[in-house]
Formats: sequence, structure tokens, C-alpha cells
Amino acid sequence: MSEKKISRRKYLAIAGGAVAVAAVGGAAYYLGMGGPGAGKRPVKIGIAAGLTGRRSGVGVDSRDAVLLAIKEINEAGGILGHPVEPVVEDTVDQEAGMITSVFLKLIEREGVDGIIAHWGNNSCAEFDIVQEKKIPYISAGAANQVEAVITPNPDAYSYIYMAVPSYKLYGTIFPEYISILEKEGKYKPINHKIAMISRAFEYSIFITEGLTKTFTDMGWEISIKEHLPSAKVEDWSSVLSKIRSDPPALIISTMTDPASDHLLLKQFLEDPTPSLLYEQASPNDPEFREMAGNDADGIVHVYGIQKIPTDHPYRVKYQENFGRDPSPYGIISYDQMMMMKIAMENAGDPFNREAVAKALLNIDYKGVMGRFVIDPKTHLPKGGGEFMPFPVYQMWNQENMMLYPFEVAEQEFKYPHWYQKALTK
Repeated sequence: MSEKKISRRKYLAIAGGAVAVAAVGGAAYYLGMGGPGAGKRPVKIGIAAGLTGRRSGVGVDSRDAVLLAIKEINEAGGILGHPVEPVVEDTVDQEAGMITSVFLKLIEREGVDGIIAHWGNNSCAEFDIVQEKKIPYISAGAANQVEAVITPNPDAYSYIYMAVPSYKLYGTIFPEYISILEKEGKYKPINHKIAMISRAFEYSIFITEGLTKTFTDMGWEISIKEHLPSAKVEDWSSVLSKIRSDPPALIISTMTDPASDHLLLKQFLEDPTPSLLYEQASPNDPEFREMAGNDADGIVHVYGIQKIPTDHPYRVKYQENFGRDPSPYGIISYDQMMMMKIAMENAGDPFNREAVAKALLNIDYKGVMGRFVIDPKTHLPKGGGEFMPFPVYQMWNQENMMLYPFEVAEQEFKYPHWYQKALTK
């Protein structure tokens, strides 16, 4: 995804300021605030986003969503009369050293009053810094690690909150949906075998373990198990050779790397098996959709962020402002900023960090992506039902279409384009 679609003038308008000065490398922006609240002490919000890493499309979308929210907040008079000033920093690939450096800079050098990140470090390296410095922090990634860290002692992480629900649902929603399809005769698997592909990465391992347990409890067999050392795969021939020699009904990749997952799809399509292909997270990346095009038609996956309709007012205004459709993080990061705003208002003082943190714990906010109510045991929003949906998706025409839960479904399941060809060969 290119940022060239946004002119400098338009970028400044979105950010809500009259003047912006880019720091070295273009990683941070300091905006002079005008309009309502001008002259008052600004509320400084740190935006930690991977703008140049391997998932930069998601990072750019996240940053722009926060800036859009800030623009609207400032146009409406700011937070309790104080203008909001964004400070953007590039976290690249969210590695521990980079995350630590960025968060220290935002807190100690920039003096931010709160931090928003689309994805923190997978080992939660930033947590101790945020808690020690008493900075309200909202993240939207690595929920499995966050849950594991916070649950034993929630009070020890009183400044840290999430905008995505527990990843435990990743292990149950897709098997539940497959079971319903099979019972209703809408999907007839060739067998009950699964080729499970994962990598040495907590997110991947957590989802793989959850899916493995649920499917095996249902009577399915993990006939092929590939656990790879890294996200980068240059050739899938050896893995695909095993799959073609004993075709499974499901091929599940939790690699979450757009380039590697695209290569898996590309090489798979050279000689496909009558299998459904599930690729975790990658179908939501703009890079994956650009690389795969309509070859990805039929890929299924689960994502803990629901899609909003094409004509939804937020989606329309995002397109108008940035010239592109938002990825899920181009939506949920808007909600993150609005959660911070509401918490600061409910606290009665945006600079009373302890009060803001307590307000986040007690928030009940109906956002673009769903209803955000925090579970005090995990500091994650509640998922499912009336709270945050956890949909099953299928790709068609480079769009992710919701299939399940049925209350939010946009279409019914369809066999992928390679399926019949594979059955008849």
C-alpha cells in the first residue's frame, strides 16, 4: 500500500494541525494546533505504529485512523477544551528493542499523556515502562500474550488495556463453523484430516494449539504438522509434496506473513488438492491482497475484528480522506483513540493519568467495531455476543466477506475456485 495517494496538504488537514514538521526518517510528526482550544495545554497522544516494517500497510492504516479521530475530536473542541496533539513514531517490526526505544522516547522526550499502538511487542516488552511511568496505554495486538501476562495480577498492569478480545476464540470459532456447515450439508470434506502449518511465534503457536485441540476433540486428525523456524519461507515445495501425497480436507497456516502466505497459495495452485485453505491474518494485509489478487478467492480465515459495511459512514469518510479502503486496523485504531478520549473525559481531567486508567477499566463504549466493555480480569474487551464479534471470513474479489456468526454474515460459504478442478483431476 502506498502513501502517495495522500498529498502533504491533505495529510496536514487530516492530522488537524496547521503546521507539521517531520522528524529524521519521517517517523514522528509534531502538529501546531489551531481552532477550538488553541492556547490551552495540548493533550499529547503517542501513536506507535509499524510504518516501515513487513506489515507497514497495517501500520499506516492504524496511524491514519488515529489521526482521523484526532481531527474530529479537535474540530469538536478537543478533550475537555484541550486540543489533541499526535506524536507518531515508527515501531518497524515491533521488536523488543525498537518498542522499548520508541516508548521511552514518547514518554521521556515527548511527554505524551497516553499511547495508542496497533500492535505492541509480542513479549509485552513495553508493559513495565508504561506501568512504571503511569501512562494510559491501549493496544490492539498480541492479545494472547497480554492475557497471559495480566491475568495473574491485573492490578500490576493498571495502565494497560486492549481493544481486541481474547484470542481463545481463534481456537473455537472456525471449527464450530465447519461443524455447522458439515451438518447442514453445505460443506462435504474429503476426509477429516488437517495439514497444520505454524511457526516459532507466540501468536502462531497459540492459535495452532487452540485449533488443534478443538478439531481433535471433534474427531479430526492432524495428519501433517509443520512447525517452521521463521516467517520467511522461500519455497513451499517440500511441505506441498506431503500435502499432495496425502490430501487433507483443511490446510491451515498460522504463519501470518503476507509474502510467505502468498507464496504458499501460489505454489499450491500449481497443483491444488481438494482442500480448504485457511491463512491466519494475512488476508487482512493490503500487501497480501495486492500480491494475490483473485487467486485468493475462497481462502478462509478468522479475525478478531469485524468488517463494517461498504456504505458505513466511517468507511466512507476514511476513503474520502485517504483515498483507500481501511484494513481492520484502519478502523479499530479509530475506536482506540475514541476510547482514550472518553476515558479522559470521564476522568474529568485528561492529565490525571491514574483517573484516566481507572476510567478505561470501566469504559462502556459502542464503537465502529462493536461494544467495548473491559474484562477486569484480563484488561481485554469482552468478545462475542453483544460485545466484540469474532467473524469467520472468506475472500472473494480481494474482499474479506463475513460468513459467521450468521447475524453479521454477508454471504454464504462457497467452495474455492480450485476445489472442483482438484476433485476431478
